[in-house]
Amino acid sequence: MKLCVPTLCRYDLLDELLKSAERGSLTPDGYIIIDNGNGYPRKRLNALLGERSFVAELIAPGRNLGVAASWNRFLDLTKGETLIVSNDDVALGQHTFRDLVVASGRSPFVGHGWFLFAQTPECTERVGYYDENFWPGYYEDSDYQVRLHRAGIERREPQLDGYVHHQSATTGQLGEDWIRERRALNRQYFLQKWNGLMLGQDPLHLFKEPFNGSPPPGWRLRSPLSKGT
Repeated sequence: MKLCVPTLCRYDLLDELLKSAERGSLTPDGYIIIDNGNGYPRKRLNALLGERSFVAELIAPGRNLGVAASWNRFLDLTKGETLIVSNDDVALGQHTFRDLVVASGRSPFVGHGWFLFAQTPECTERVGYYDENFWPGYYEDSDYQVRLHRAGIERREPQLDGYVHHQSATTGQLGEDWIRERRALNRQYFLQKWNGLMLGQDPLHLFKEPFNGSPPPGWRLRSPLSKGT
């Protein structure tokens, strides 16, 4: 099973994640890294993984695809396989990867939040791809949570060996103003899509279908820019 990681600017934390994965009781079969910041050199990855560097694929798309499009690229590249996705700001415990592999054999979608999760082909087939209109991040997970529920899939949180999550590491480096503006736009789109109100951490959704069954002209789940790139 592969470990898939989108990254943007916290390459120092990405290094720590990869090191922790390689120290685990069960190591990934391979790595797929999407470098949305286009600044992580292949030679750095090769030096870090050593003899195992051949199992790692490093993709530099030339622009920031965003979270949803990066996750979709992982789904494209691992069709028919269960994949494990991690933020770059996570350091795995000795058995974290193993525990996720085991848990994914029991449920189509498992994870702790959306910074570390496993998704099976069954889940993707029933729920679909992530909505890339949420760019660069925020609320793509809320949207998918609604769709998981409507597909009859429960997002389970398995017991995982101790890991470390450096929350909001990328946001802290980029600065709050730009992120705050994009977050507000994504929230507005989310509410328009589902006619929902955020009540604490639990969303209340009034539409049975996206946009009440009448999507705006030109709306698509995936962005045309992501296809074939």
